[in-house]
Order: sequence, then C-alpha cells, then structure tokens
Amino acid sequence: MKAKRTIQLIATIGVAFALLVAAGCGGGADEETIAVVGSEPGTTATSTASQSPEATPAGVPQEESESTSTTDPVATPTADPDATASVTGTVTYRERIALSPGAVVTVQLRDTSLMDVASELIAEQVITNPGQVPIAFEVRYNEDDINPRNTYSIQARITESDGRLAFINDTAYDVITRGKPTRIDMVLVIVQPPPDPTGEWNEENSRQYVEEEVEVIGAEVVEYHPEVIILVDHYQSTVENCVRRGNQSFEISSSDIYATITLMVPPPTPWAIDCDAERVVVEEVLRFGDSLTAGQTYRVFVNGTEVTTFTAPLANTQ
Repeated sequence: MKAKRTIQLIATIGVAFALLVAAGCGGGADEETIAVVGSEPGTTATSTASQSPEATPAGVPQEESESTSTTDPVATPTADPDATASVTGTVTYRERIALSPGAVVTVQLRDTSLMDVASELIAEQVITNPGQVPIAFEVRYNEDDINPRNTYSIQARITESDGRLAFINDTAYDVITRGKPTRIDMVLVIVQPPPDPTGEWNEENSRQYVEEEVEVIGAEVVEYHPEVIILVDHYQSTVENCVRRGNQSFEISSSDIYATITLMVPPPTPWAIDCDAERVVVEEVLRFGDSLTAGQTYRVFVNGTEVTTFTAPLANTQ
C-alpha cells in the first residue's frame, strides 16, 4: 500500500514538472491538453493551456466580414462640346481690303447679361488663315452652360499677321435665348488699316485696277435695223480714280442672250476709299450684229439679271 502511494506521488511530481516545462516553452502552441493522473486510480483530469489569439495585423480584414471601399467614384469627364449645340454664321466687312494669309479670326460666345462687369466667355472658335470674307464660323458650346434667363452675344475680331487688330464688331449680335437666332451674319468695322508701305498714297505703285461687273438697273431695245441695239442702264462711280473703262461680251444659248458688262475699279486698298459714295446712272450700248436668228424671240440677261425680251426682225423687213 505504501509502495502504491509512493508511485502516485512520483507520478504527480512528474506531471507537475511537465506542466512547468510546458509553461516555459508553450508560447508557440495555441492550445495544449495534458492528462494528469488523478488522486484516485482510473481517473484523469484535463488541463488546457491556452494562448490568446494572435492580433490581426492592421489593415487585414476579419474573416467574418468583408471590407467595404469608401473611395469616391471617379468623376465623369465633361461632355464633348461637339455633341451639344452651336452658333453659326459669317463674318465680313465693307472695306475693299484683302486679308493676309496669316490673319486670324476669333469668334466668341459671351454672357452679356450684366452691364457693369466683364462678360463671361462661354465658348470660342479661332480660325487661322481664313482666306477672304465672307468667312464662315461655327462656335460650339455646351447647352448646360446656358441660362435661358440670361443674354448671350456673339463677338468677332480679325487680327492681322503683323499683330494689328484690323476689324471688330461694333453692333451687338444677341443669340440663343429670348427668341434670338443661332445663325448670325456679322458685319465688322475697321479698327486699324494696313500700313502704307511707301509712306504716302501713290496711285502708280499702290492701285492696280481690277475688273468688276457693273450693277444693272434695266435695259431697252432702241434699234432693230440694220441691227438690234440695246441700251443698258447701270450705276457708275463719279469718285476720282474709282473707274476706268471695262469690257463687254455676250453669248447666245438657244433663245437666251447672256451679256456681261464690266468696269475697271481699284482693288482693296489701305485707304478704304468708298467708290460708291457718289455715283450716277450711265448707258452702255449692246450690239449683236448678225448673231441673231430672224423671227426668234430672245430673253436678254445682263450680269445675271433679266432685263428685256425682243424678237429679232426678219431679214427683209423695212
């Protein structure tokens, strides 16, 4: 009996020693179960050595829940202005001045609702090397930028290749809202004329005349024998150095006569002489010789305008 208790005591001491060892070395185990011989034969006690769960690293989601992103959505790009709306039209001016190849036309759509502050730029079109007037434009804008209660205007300017502001508009061209159109034909006014390359006006080296069709008023047949003669009324300038003798011609197509009458006039110049400031009505004689068919009725067009109708006389009619 004594020997039996001694064995149990030794076993208990061994278990205790094992527990001490486990306590010192068990940091890596999550859980360890040790059977301990009880004080009574056939019984065992279960001791559980537990370690706190390892901390979850920062930023790693827990298994029981999914991470939810809170990043703001990517902004949608602004709609392409080409897919919205536009104001179209033409730009011209009255002066007889040619634009240089390096000229630039700038057309802007602005909010001009407020009188005492600078107008807000809504959209613009820049046209390089525009050629000669009239110059077509199309200013595209975003309809979301338009307030139906506001006033919007189109403005235009022409800058020459030497940096000179040549033309601007001095008239308001309202568009889009309040019943205004979206197509505008603009007439600009001169700001700075071209510089005189010679330092003074000189007819010989600065004014080479060009041919231009006259403005026709009307016509009448004044003679039938021995040939048909028509007098054509047209305007002609009386301003000095504005007119030189031109040309006339005609062609017959079936029963239509197409005549052209021209004068030689100055080309566009830096001095912007208004040759139409003073003009009178003059007569031009048209003769057709033996080009007509006797008894044929003809319509006469001069510079594209129908002016009269007549029947060619029979050859032996006196």
